[in-house]
Amino acid sequence: ESIQVPEARYDGSQSSSPSPQQRGAAGRSGGLEEREAELEGLIAEYEEAVEGLNQDREVLQQEVQRVLQLERQREEELSHAVSVNQALNEEIAELRESITKGGETSAQKTLLRQLESQVEALQYERDKALLEVDSLYAEVQTLQSRSPTRSGSPPKSPPKKRIDPEAY
Repeated sequence: ESIQVPEARYDGSQSSSPSPQQRGAAGRSGGLEEREAELEGLIAEYEEAVEGLNQDREVLQQEVQRVLQLERQREEELSHAVSVNQALNEEIAELRESITKGGETSAQKTLLRQLESQVEALQYERDKALLEVDSLYAEVQTLQSRSPTRSGSPPKSPPKKRIDPEAY
């Protein structure tokens, strides 16, 4: 057994700290335990971070699915509006033709104005729906660019079939 002798400090006072040999022996066993505890803590933090990222990825995937579903719904609504618009345009063309062939009646003029206003309202709704679809597409692109599963892959190209608002 060794006797602990106080070390002399530079200022001349004495210290009761352990000797370098005692510190080395204690440091090996205590330092190793501290290091293991530190590593276990870091591993736990890493696992928590991975779990958090997995949860974030699931939330992003759900949000992308929701936005894609909304986009499909809007596309269907837009397609329906376009078909109704085409039918109204055909009816207007028939009325105009009948007016030019047989003369105008006030009932025909009124019906023609009503149909034209319906067409304008549908065109407004179609344009509004197109803007919303574009907005949803931009949101999907943003969500996909943030998703860790999509990193490195190029963003999806926009749908090829777009309806030309000037066609009607």
